[in-house]
Amino acid sequence: MNKKVSVSLLVTTVIIAMTVTFSITMVMAMRIFDSTVSSVKEKETMYSNLAELDRYVRSKDYFTSNEDTLNAMLASGYVLGSGDKYAKYYTEQAYTELLNIQNGTLMGIGADVVKDATTGYAKVIKVYAGSPAEDLGMAQGCYITAIDGTDVKTISGTDAILSRLRGESGTTVSITWLNTAAQESTSEITRRSYTATTVDFQLLEGGYGYIRIRSFGSSTASELDYAIHSLTSGGATSFVFDLRDNTGGSLDAAISCIQLIC
Repeated sequence: MNKKVSVSLLVTTVIIAMTVTFSITMVMAMRIFDSTVSSVKEKETMYSNLAELDRYVRSKDYFTSNEDTLNAMLASGYVLGSGDKYAKYYTEQAYTELLNIQNGTLMGIGADVVKDATTGYAKVIKVYAGSPAEDLGMAQGCYITAIDGTDVKTISGTDAILSRLRGESGTTVSITWLNTAAQESTSEITRRSYTATTVDFQLLEGGYGYIRIRSFGSSTASELDYAIHSLTSGGATSFVFDLRDNTGGSLDAAISCIQLIC
């Protein structure tokens, strides 16, 4: 009798477990379905709006659109609209430039610039050793006012300015620039490779070692190691790490630097 009760209880338990499992599975499936349908509807609305805008612009456009530029801007706008301030879309050319930056070897004039909010020109913030810019006599604090005859004020953003300054080795670019004494000159510069360091350092009074990491690249960890050893040998007893305005870069390189510091 007890054996029959045990078997009946086991069967009942199995049936209940199967029912609960089925119910949970159905609930989860319905939620996934609802989410998928909602996502599909949202995408359908997005594509419909985009198609309508495309039809309207093309019907009213008096100029021929560059399809590659148009698609790149659409992708860039999509990433920008995601709300992730750290996300950025790169074209094939821009991504190649990014890899060259991270590898520490660039093709360009050898100067880092930023779009100056006051003048609208490109302010030189660093000139790399052994670069065409250094050969020309450019230094930190100079201003580039025109690139290949185009007023820098009309070029939107630092990235666009840097892209115009970079190019294949052996190609030339014409720049009009002001030196630190505000004297203007126009020069033809031949682009070539140069080593772009990512770490600056100096020993300050009181035994403080100042280290600035401007960006993270494949050479950053070794540069940081060299900076720490150099400052320590020079008498540094403490360090200040400056990461202000860091331009980002490789996550692996950043992790390597953190491990090195720790």
